[in-house]
Amino acid sequence: MSTGAITLDGLAIGYRLSRRREKRIASDLRLRVDEGQFTVLLGPNGAGKSTLLRTVCGLQDPLEGRVLLSGRDLASLPARERARSLGVVLTERVDTWGLTVWDLVALGRAPHTRWSGRLTEQDRTAVATALAETDTEDFAGRKVSELSDGEKQRVLVARALAQEPAVLVLDEVTAFLDLARRVEIMQLLRRLAHTSGKTLLLSTHDLDLALRTADRLWLIDRRGEVYEGCPEDLVLAGSLAEVFRYEGLEYDPASGRVELNQPLGERVGVVGSGVPALWTQHALERLGFRVDREGGDAVVALVEVEGEEPYWRLHCRDHESCHSTLEDLTRELGSQLQTAVA
Repeated sequence: MSTGAITLDGLAIGYRLSRRREKRIASDLRLRVDEGQFTVLLGPNGAGKSTLLRTVCGLQDPLEGRVLLSGRDLASLPARERARSLGVVLTERVDTWGLTVWDLVALGRAPHTRWSGRLTEQDRTAVATALAETDTEDFAGRKVSELSDGEKQRVLVARALAQEPAVLVLDEVTAFLDLARRVEIMQLLRRLAHTSGKTLLLSTHDLDLALRTADRLWLIDRRGEVYEGCPEDLVLAGSLAEVFRYEGLEYDPASGRVELNQPLGERVGVVGSGVPALWTQHALERLGFRVDREGGDAVVALVEVEGEEPYWRLHCRDHESCHSTLEDLTRELGSQLQTAVA
């Protein structure tokens, strides 16, 4: 196996229950993340994402195998050297003790300072650089307790960057953020990997953003199988569909969405083009209909979508009606089909 910034060499992860008993989650993992690469770990709840990341960080011992940082066994590195090489951002809440943003980010310099903790000019420059890289310098003087969740996450990333590590490992750092902040954090992490040459490994549940931002994916399923590769290759190979085929969910490679694997009802034709037609299809599929974009003979109803500011024409058996909203259209379609059954 060639050496990357992070290399898993025959790694087995899980928990030791006693001297002779263990709960093994995954075995013989042989994976790597290269320098300057943004890799995202995906998988269902309970598959072992956090266990894998904690083992990669050295916070949990492997059951077998090794984690290598730039070819060196993580377990053999002294604590201070490990902290200089590897930055970690976890989901646990941080007690900020009334600290300002600058103070919290400056704590990232602990592996580099003497026992007194006094910062040198070099340390202060590293803090300023970390604040600039995460766009947090404008509120460096504010109390961390006054920040929004998105701002706090950027500050925690800045604290890890102040360590000046070659590798950053982040566990579910977007979990409690709104959509705009999730996008912001993912774009920030991708930029850091590509502009600073740092190696980033992140776990998340946000499939759509992972597909849009990651250089590579690690996919772990409930059996402990791990698939890895560039996002598009994993989609085309069916690996995403395989991993998310659980608890009634199904990944649709055509739309890039994870859908409820629900029984589909009657077939409805949709004729039209552009964004309105796509969202018409979305609305009908959400309600459980099979959508036929050709409008063939097997459909129980036909929907025509016209115009960029659309209106909809519904043909259902001998009934025809026009509608200005999809809500009205779907309500009328349901009413006509119920009448036909009665």
